[in-house]
Amino acid sequence: MASERDGWEQELEETINKVNYLRKELVRAYDAIKKYSLESQISEGEEKITQLKAKIREAASRPALDTQPDTVHRTQPGTAPDPVHRTQPGTAPDPVHRTQPPQPLSSVRPSHAEALLAREADERQPSRPTGSFFNRRLPRRRYGEISCDRGREMELLRQQFDRHRDEPFQHYFLSGLYDDKLDSLVERFIRQVLESDGGFDVHCPTAIRGEGYEPVLNVEPLPLRFDLESSKQALRSYFGRHLYLGPAHETLSLETLEDFFRSNLPLLQKDYLAVVFKVSREHRKPFLPAFFQWLVRDFCCGRHSKLKLLFFYTAVGQAPKAARLARWLGWGRKESALENDLEGIFAAHPCCYPLRPRPWVPASDLMDWFDFHSTKTTEARRHIERIKKDHPEYYNPNEDAFRMSVVEDRLRQIIEEDIRAYPAI
Repeated sequence: MASERDGWEQELEETINKVNYLRKELVRAYDAIKKYSLESQISEGEEKITQLKAKIREAASRPALDTQPDTVHRTQPGTAPDPVHRTQPGTAPDPVHRTQPPQPLSSVRPSHAEALLAREADERQPSRPTGSFFNRRLPRRRYGEISCDRGREMELLRQQFDRHRDEPFQHYFLSGLYDDKLDSLVERFIRQVLESDGGFDVHCPTAIRGEGYEPVLNVEPLPLRFDLESSKQALRSYFGRHLYLGPAHETLSLETLEDFFRSNLPLLQKDYLAVVFKVSREHRKPFLPAFFQWLVRDFCCGRHSKLKLLFFYTAVGQAPKAARLARWLGWGRKESALENDLEGIFAAHPCCYPLRPRPWVPASDLMDWFDFHSTKTTEARRHIERIKKDHPEYYNPNEDAFRMSVVEDRLRQIIEEDIRAYPAI
């Protein structure tokens, strides 16, 4: 029976790993047919896991419940003696011992596969009250609100990263509007592609949004000042603060990153350092090409550890409320010129990669996100219709699609309301 149980445990571990892989693929997939196929495979895998777990627990209980040793048992005073089993001539008598009470199932040590299953259940499917909207999976607060759609953009970033992952310095330029939420797209890439799928140890400056929340990616404006030299010094101060982990090091002598690589800081043992800069129309200065040329060619130099640096630049347009005023003032033309300038600058350097995210999130992809976390289809459709009604300026009826900003804000609100109404048991 031991060998049979070992086989079940091995099969259970393989099934858990397969289901984990399918879940990652489901988050990354953006085709509805592929998502349906992956969900079916995940359901079959989860059912198989339940069956294998039952078999393993049953096998673990048998030695304690079914074994009856062929020995002489000593009895307590006042009780009838157990029958004496005669031994065959020429053989040694069986040992005399007291029987132990049956071992409870809870005391059976769980296998490695069972431990994996328990951890997976804790991380991905926390127990929820019956009235909770998220009765399949409770999304983590921060990752839940940024994990809807973005499949095409994630694939573009993944392809570029896979081609250049061994390069010590990589620069990614993303352009779009405020509503495209480029910062959360970068954050999702770091969490999903680098940390979760790739298993890399990544350091990136983060900020706490509030009590009880996961840290969010810290995005700062590109540190440009009134001239080229002061802008160079501002960037050195930024890295002095974030590389040496403290504002006291802002004035540290850091002419280039070569100075940092010569240090013995624990940060050098990580796989990647990711920094994100926001670029706006205020950064369209005459010395901008010279600044980027210095940044890419001169400042980013030296490498004496496994640490690689990822730079993300997000060129963000106007917020919705200022969009009409911006058009009247001609700011839209300035922003387009800024994007053209930056794309031209990036095209001149082989380690720079410009990307343009898709501006709209189809309602079908939002529905897929709800289906992944909940079986309450009718309530999910009501959520979608409520977004259309409350925020018509963020909805495109011709494409039946939403701006990412309203999707992210509404998902955050739904998650918080559900957690407040039905706290986890």
